[in-house]
Amino acid sequence: MKMGLKLVALSTICLLFSIACRKQGDNADSNCISAVTTTAAARADQTDSAQTAVIDALFARNNLPTGGLQFFSIDSNSYQPPGYNGNVDQAVVIAYLWVNDLPVFVYNDYFVFYNGVLQPDAIVWTGALPPPDPDFRLTLDRLRVIYNNNFEKVTISGGPSNVSSPRHPPASFGDSCVTAQAGYLDANHFFPAIPAGTRLVKGWKLTPVGLTSPMVFVDDSTGSAWPVSVAMP
Repeated sequence: MKMGLKLVALSTICLLFSIACRKQGDNADSNCISAVTTTAAARADQTDSAQTAVIDALFARNNLPTGGLQFFSIDSNSYQPPGYNGNVDQAVVIAYLWVNDLPVFVYNDYFVFYNGVLQPDAIVWTGALPPPDPDFRLTLDRLRVIYNNNFEKVTISGGPSNVSSPRHPPASFGDSCVTAQAGYLDANHFFPAIPAGTRLVKGWKLTPVGLTSPMVFVDDSTGSAWPVSVAMP
């Protein structure tokens, strides 16, 4: 299940674009790029202690491992599923997946429980996991060039009727500093012949410092780029 990409609201994007452009005029550098260092705080669960305790109990009851999962949310409600005569206590747990201490981008595990029992409509990663390998091929300098060549391909569609669509980031983002975060991506994003959910590849997430867009993902083995488009309601 390809989820979890955090997209900001259209007005925020437009505001951030204008702020970034003003900053670039004062401190423009088309070669500026830095690597993101993963901290313990970045790996910490985003649920509070009470929610985490409920999740731990559900996973223990169903003999589910919690290693490599960063819990993002739990939602509980009374629900009557199709084919059931009455309501069940439904709990939906969403977790980010980490492999070899690196994040899996644009993906969430999605667990569904009825009365404490895991349901088959849960969507979890079942593909092969890569062995530990800390070496990435692409250099920061090369990643900066790839970003400069691709960020203007990001499209922003939708939003207010009086705003043109699709739109693209201004060229001045080429003068902004960029952060590069190493992680994994579903191979299907870059190699369509590989079925989704079966294989992970090393990749990079590139964004301007302090911003979430324009975002470009890069396959570490080939340098192929995926400019991430934003669709607004």
